[in-house]
Amino acid sequence: MAGITAEVQKVIEGYLAKAKGGTLVQSVNGLHDFLLKQKLAWKLKLSCEFIGVHPENRDGLGISASHVADLISNISSIGFSAAESRAICSEIPDDSRGNACRDFNRRLAEEAQGKLAPVDPSILKFASIVGSHANQAGRCFWYGVPHPDEKVTINGKLSLEKLATVDASWCSAIREGLEWMVVSAQVVDCFPEYVGLAQSAGNASGQIASAEGELQLARKVNLAIADFLARGGKDTINYTDISAGILRSKPPSASALPGIYTFVLRYGGGAGPDSFLSRSETFIRAHGFAARCLGSEFWQAMGAEIKGAANQRVIWRHMLLKLAFCGPEKLLSLADLRRALSAKDILAKADEAEALRKYDDVGAPVNNARVLELGFEKGVQVIRKADDVVAVIEEILPDKVILQLASDGSRVTSSATAFIDGKWKKHSEKAQPTELEQWWSSSPSASPEFLAATIKGRVLLAMLQQWEGFKHEQSLQVFSKPKDVKSLKAFAVGTLAVPVTTSRVDIRPSAQAGLQGAIMIGSMKGAGPDMAVYILPTVSFPKDSNIGFVSPAWIMKASCDRDECNVELVGPNKNWNKQKLEKLTAAIHLPSLKNFRKIEAEDSLILYRPDLAKAHDIEKLQPVALARDTMSDDEQMAPAEDAEAPNAEIPISILKVTCVKGPHLKQPWLPDVQTVGGVEYIKLHKWDRDLTLFSTGTPLNFAATGRRPAHNINVQWFEDTKRLRREACDAAVRKIIADAAEAEGKPVPPRIRPAREEDQFLVGKTVMLDCPDILDQHDQVLQPARQIQFLWGTTSDLFMELNEDNLAYIRCAIKESAPFIQQPSKRNLGVGPAAVSCTSLCLRASLGFIVELCTMSQKRLRDDGVMKMEEDPTGSSAVEDAYWLTGDDGYDWWDEAVMKDELQEEAEQEEVQLEEEPVAAAPVPTAPVAPAEPPLPPPPGPPPVDGRGGGGQKGHGFQMGSKGFYKGYGGGNNKKTGQWYHKQPKYPKYEHQYDYAYDTKWKDSSYYKHDSSYPKYDSKYGKKEWKDGWKDDRNSTSKSIQHQRENQDIRATNKALVESAAVYQQHMGQALDTMSRLTRMLEVDRT
Repeated sequence: MAGITAEVQKVIEGYLAKAKGGTLVQSVNGLHDFLLKQKLAWKLKLSCEFIGVHPENRDGLGISASHVADLISNISSIGFSAAESRAICSEIPDDSRGNACRDFNRRLAEEAQGKLAPVDPSILKFASIVGSHANQAGRCFWYGVPHPDEKVTINGKLSLEKLATVDASWCSAIREGLEWMVVSAQVVDCFPEYVGLAQSAGNASGQIASAEGELQLARKVNLAIADFLARGGKDTINYTDISAGILRSKPPSASALPGIYTFVLRYGGGAGPDSFLSRSETFIRAHGFAARCLGSEFWQAMGAEIKGAANQRVIWRHMLLKLAFCGPEKLLSLADLRRALSAKDILAKADEAEALRKYDDVGAPVNNARVLELGFEKGVQVIRKADDVVAVIEEILPDKVILQLASDGSRVTSSATAFIDGKWKKHSEKAQPTELEQWWSSSPSASPEFLAATIKGRVLLAMLQQWEGFKHEQSLQVFSKPKDVKSLKAFAVGTLAVPVTTSRVDIRPSAQAGLQGAIMIGSMKGAGPDMAVYILPTVSFPKDSNIGFVSPAWIMKASCDRDECNVELVGPNKNWNKQKLEKLTAAIHLPSLKNFRKIEAEDSLILYRPDLAKAHDIEKLQPVALARDTMSDDEQMAPAEDAEAPNAEIPISILKVTCVKGPHLKQPWLPDVQTVGGVEYIKLHKWDRDLTLFSTGTPLNFAATGRRPAHNINVQWFEDTKRLRREACDAAVRKIIADAAEAEGKPVPPRIRPAREEDQFLVGKTVMLDCPDILDQHDQVLQPARQIQFLWGTTSDLFMELNEDNLAYIRCAIKESAPFIQQPSKRNLGVGPAAVSCTSLCLRASLGFIVELCTMSQKRLRDDGVMKMEEDPTGSSAVEDAYWLTGDDGYDWWDEAVMKDELQEEAEQEEVQLEEEPVAAAPVPTAPVAPAEPPLPPPPGPPPVDGRGGGGQKGHGFQMGSKGFYKGYGGGNNKKTGQWYHKQPKYPKYEHQYDYAYDTKWKDSSYYKHDSSYPKYDSKYGKKEWKDGWKDDRNSTSKSIQHQRENQDIRATNKALVESAAVYQQHMGQALDTMSRLTRMLEVDRT
């Protein structure tokens, strides 16, 4: 063995670098060739007994015992080939360097617990890198490891002798050894990364192999079916008989295998070279695309039967199969395939196409396919219908059939057309009658079944006679749900004897215990073992047209405590339950239930059954305490519990639960129930899972999945019932108010408010609804109209009186109701609701609460009448958010180019007015006056209610803006004119440059002199015009007039607002009580 020089080391490092870079298989194979040339690796025939597993195998995981077991089954099924073995191993040093490898193999075998071959570390000389599982499979055979595959085991253990009969080449490879490429331990020690790269390269080759196509799977299925039928001698086969062997190779089209199996089994035509499938496969491989995948649904459609047709069009199916594999991809869609096998017009054309193939121009058959399709084949015995001539088919030719007559053995011919026209048919010799010797040993008198049926009949006859003698039927009262039997009159001790009558008699071997509740009345002997005769409990209550079967003996309450019972099971004699029953027994003694205590009227009959006592003590269940990470302060300070202190007794509690059983309910339904006045009311909710299952039989499903579609009971019935309940509540409130007004001699108010939830304490907690008829789609009445009592409510959930009739009604109503369709809101339709008022609620933590109610006239919000969040123009973080609420009163929208000089003048006049007319209001600190903004010209049309653009001090609450109400910025930062979302204005917009440094004056007088087309407002001669230019006298005159009008409106509005604030400040206590309702009103106004 050569050493590793620096030059060799450099070459090896280059190969490993290339392997890491991406060319894994190519680089590792080149490295192995280099190592063989350098004598650092060599090939040697080794026995699996001396080969272990390298510790770095599969990144240190080693060998999987389950993979080894599967590999044994796979190789034994597909066969072993030494050419496929590319085994690579490394040397295990004899010194301490090999101890880690030997310990690894020993531990691996111990952890497998007998599923892998045992390891003797002293004889291990090599460690496998590639082919480790195959080597371990050979070791398992060498050491006889247990395995479940009976094909390669003897007494449950792997056997080389058994393997020799199954796969001799594999057995020889295990006994004589395989050729391995052994890598020197120097290479492994110098290059630790080599083991992982070599193993990855060896495993990669198996992943690159071509996958099995669907046509190949069809061929495998065909061969597997033929092999199974031939091997087992059977004429039937199931999918599971062959699927395991086919799926063992992990084909990518495994999902299509069930459909392929059905098609091949029904329409493949066998495994012969002339079968339909063989011919189709040959044609496709020569002219089509054999690797094409058609999908599982395609094969399922190909294998589906044509309903109601004797001719399943086998040839037509194979035509379609060839078209799918040989034509352009996706030429034949799934819908086309299904229609080709179901449409009558296409099937008729398919028959014409088949006729062209079967017959030549003169009408003679082209080949023998038609005769074979009719089931005639070589060796079949046939008979001619006309004269009963019997013959055996020797050969089928395209135009004739060669026959051998059964009468004299001569060979004759018949035309193939005679077979096709049905003049010949298959014939089977009638079997000769076989004499049944000593048939009397199976006569009815010797039959155990007949004897048992006779005994049952005699027992039932005796029960009928016993019941006919019972004269106290009218003295007993029977109850169901729960079951109970009461006496309507008094009975002295022993005077009441209730017959134990049933329609079920059970006869079983005496060694078997009887069913629960059964009563043994005797035994019988026959040809077989001794049998015991039992009578079984049976009760069937009358329902609809069924009369039922009601026997009071099986409806009585039972107990194993004699002190609380009053009747017991008594027979006519001492050994009545041990009587010997024969088919001709003179009399049969039956028990009865007789009272051993005096029974008064209205007493329940309770049967004493000591056999109901529990044979085992019932263990007391202890609650499980939930684990917690921390303890509370009280638990930490609590004194320690005394371990010897007796357990405290659990307090007695009685729980009653209401449950509903009915159709489609696999488990009892525990509904949400409220009890009012001793009556239970059940909650009805459209998203209740149990109610959905009870009503429709389909589980509730919110979202569609691959398995089932979305399903719920969101139907119109819930909305209609809530409307009926609301109308009934309103009617009840109106009646109460009308009665009260009449009692006091006052007129009934013309308008009475709607009902509320709290009116239930005034009117009553229940309301009666008149529910309509439930009709089906043909207007047939499924449930008649009825009155149902519901709990009071206007918007809350429905609570209906719980009884069986009501549940049947709502089940039918929900099932027949139309789906609920959410109506689009008016806002989505483009028209907002009429807003009567806009309520603003402001809170100040340090100064108290101020409530301002600013009422506007009736209006309709436009689509763009929305809120806009304003930002602080100065960027100050101390400014609160501004909420803008539109308040249009029918005027045109204000534009951002509002006259800034008008706003400045209005602000000054407002300050004067406030000084002249002070009004007491909530103490709100004033903010320093903000610098005025330059004036802008007003828009055309009438002015708004309030034209102020100022905001106010921080926390000053909601104030009037140029377009409505807004929450102003705080302090001196509030210099921003209100801006709005608005429609396109009726006049052009203009942008102006102005400076905040001035208080009320413009920055430069030249601003007035520049040539601009800024619009001007003119009111001369009572007309409204827009003029260009800044120095028109008419414009200056109209400005002062406009100022005066606007100032008057401002004063009136401000005065009303201040007075309103003062009035509502005095009623702050009431405002606090209704704060929640006002907040909700604000949210409604915002939308």
